[in-house]
Amino acid sequence: MLLSCRDATQKQVIPQFKEQGLSFTHLKNGYEVSNSSWIKSPENILMLHETFKKRGYDGYVISDYVWNTDRFWFLDVNKAPKYLVDSLELSFHSPEQFPKYYREFWARRTREGNHAVVYKVLREVKEIMIDGIEIQSSNEMVNDTLYQLLYYKNQHKEYLDHEANNLLEYLVEIGLHQSAY
Repeated sequence: MLLSCRDATQKQVIPQFKEQGLSFTHLKNGYEVSNSSWIKSPENILMLHETFKKRGYDGYVISDYVWNTDRFWFLDVNKAPKYLVDSLELSFHSPEQFPKYYREFWARRTREGNHAVVYKVLREVKEIMIDGIEIQSSNEMVNDTLYQLLYYKNQHKEYLDHEANNLLEYLVEIGLHQSAY
């Protein structure tokens, strides 16, 4: 006769330490040329934008830099983010009237077929970050997994035991065993 001392109401989680490949996993290490086609897809740009809009852009995209004074962390442009976004938005309809950087930026977006989506995102980011307008996200475009992972990643606190266990269970549930470990 075998007896078990474990609580029968608890789920038994046996991690396999196999990391599920999520469509956006490569983004955690920043932009890489090898994954450039994924991030340039209009559908993926919109999915990321809508997810960040729902979660809130503050603290996620601009990193530790101050929106009104510092440079974007991912662009080598010596311009405060609010001026860069403003100039990119203004240059969309007539890039030939703007300096080389803006002409080339919109020419690349046109070649990639995502110029309209990038313009929409820039316009909304400007409204959110500069004008202080609250724009509702399109829930059908929000990636729930990314939304939840952003929540956990940016808590900046020490988790209580039950919170840590909930996070662990969530990571195992979505197949991120190695991350849970």
